Amino acid sequence: MEIINWNSSNSIKGANEVCAPVWIDGQSELVELYNTTLSSQRVKRLALLRDAQRRRIQQLFFTNASFVPWYLGDDASVIQVDLDMEGFPMDVAIMDRVKSQASQFFSDENSPHIICAAGNNFAASQRGHRMAYYDLFATILYPNTFAVSIKNRLVREVLPDEDTNRIPKDIRGKKRSTSDIYSLMEFLKNASLSEEDRLVPVRSCFGGLAIYKAKTWLTPLCNYTIPSSVAWKYRYLLEEIQRRHKISSLSDQEKERFLKSIFRYSAFGESPCEHVVFHECLHRVVFDTLSDDGGTLKAPFSRSIVVDAHLHTHWSG
Repeated sequence: MEIINWNSSNSIKGANEVCAPVWIDGQSELVELYNTTLSSQRVKRLALLRDAQRRRIQQLFFTNASFVPWYLGDDASVIQVDLDMEGFPMDVAIMDRVKSQASQFFSDENSPHIICAAGNNFAASQRGHRMAYYDLFATILYPNTFAVSIKNRLVREVLPDEDTNRIPKDIRGKKRSTSDIYSLMEFLKNASLSEEDRLVPVRSCFGGLAIYKAKTWLTPLCNYTIPSSVAWKYRYLLEEIQRRHKISSLSDQEKERFLKSIFRYSAFGESPCEHVVFHECLHRVVFDTLSDDGGTLKAPFSRSIVVDAHLHTHWSG
């Protein structure tokens, strides 16, 4: 289904702006438009659809063939939102961040490219009577802590460069650790207090809502999907790991190869989160924040991707 709602006389009172069109493409339209074959695996399917969305939005709003009377430039922002959330931040709070991002585009080249919401796990927060961090699968804390509990990972052990104090434990058990989704939200809020703009630098995040610099989100250099050539190259190594869910049995060379790959961020039974795939590529070829060996971050850690610990979506799962 496609809906265009456009009226050139529909000006916003007191502003030299007009309302943009509303355009809705369903999943089937995107699949047909870009001749995409969807995977049966959820994460791979999401990755393909997000890449199709990027192509569609670029075509509609960022080219000379735009469907609006103007086309948007590099200083524009794109807000990516998952619509299955229970609740969203106030629109004023979102637009304040968009305006801040736009105002810094030309004045500060080191300003954040991606601002993620701090998603709240609504069901867990109701149980625990405090906010609980949501979207662990998309989150990597500096320098390289994958925010997924050990039991829910492909590799069920702590990996090098990880901070064990920031790896959440499963909250469903009777025993509670100081490292859980409640303390992770508190950690981000406390960390934000030492940042002038209250934004916490991370390696990857999403949270159900993220504000991107349009030029970054639309880069042709990166995708949400893992190239088939990369998946093929690691197939035998991944088969070995899937049998044991540990890397201790691998040779030193195989361990090093795996730890520098995108697959170290795999959850149990899943491919790496599509947001992590996209962000790791951005670190490598857009932000230039990864060293030549492909796995080590350059110091000081980049502020290209940040979490706004006070901008909350609410997910009920």
